[in-house]
Amino acid sequence: TISFRGTFNDYIKKMIVDNIISPTIPNRKINNFQYIDSPEFNDPIIQTVTYDNLAEKIISLCRSLLYGWKVYLDNGIFKVKLYKGVERPIMFSVENDNLFSSKYLQDATEIKNTALIGGDGEGANRKTVWFGSSVGIDRYEMFINNSESSAGVEDVEYYTKLKSKGAEEIAKNGEVISFEGEIDSLHNEYKKDFNLGDIISIKNNIGIQTNARITEVIFGVIQRF
Repeated sequence: TISFRGTFNDYIKKMIVDNIISPTIPNRKINNFQYIDSPEFNDPIIQTVTYDNLAEKIISLCRSLLYGWKVYLDNGIFKVKLYKGVERPIMFSVENDNLFSSKYLQDATEIKNTALIGGDGEGANRKTVWFGSSVGIDRYEMFINNSESSAGVEDVEYYTKLKSKGAEEIAKNGEVISFEGEIDSLHNEYKKDFNLGDIISIKNNIGIQTNARITEVIFGVIQRF
């Protein structure tokens, strides 16, 4: 169990150090692992986590704040680093002759944007807090059971923990909007002009246009005989 109060960067660092770099169980240690400090990721975090899968927990936290994380090999050392995408002045479209094909998907069937988080206690004495501010027909509610003990924790800190849990779960249940496309990489080079996590503009052949975050890049090899 990890109880933490501090910045996002320090929280991720603590989980990596406690579970991979210097774990209390020696057999869990992975050699040549290093966390690269990113103090600019200073969002306040108050959380308690118990027996969660490490990768899934980090992904969930990053998704709630629109951050990313990566593990890369550098001179024999596995390095872990946080990153945040940036907006790029790039438009992929048929008109610009840099979008060969595309597939657009919008799915709101599982959307949840407001959560009631139930904490410690029972019945009318249970601690609860709302996360999210949508109203009327645009409000899609969910209940989150997070009955973590509040013993020895001030109410302000405890409710902040509950809201943090709400933010994580809401991030998992948002509206799905995806734009897949085959692009021309000659004039817009991956890792030079754009990268994972970046936001670019895309417009398909029927005029649907949106700003999209790059979440996956797949390379293809064409063989000519």
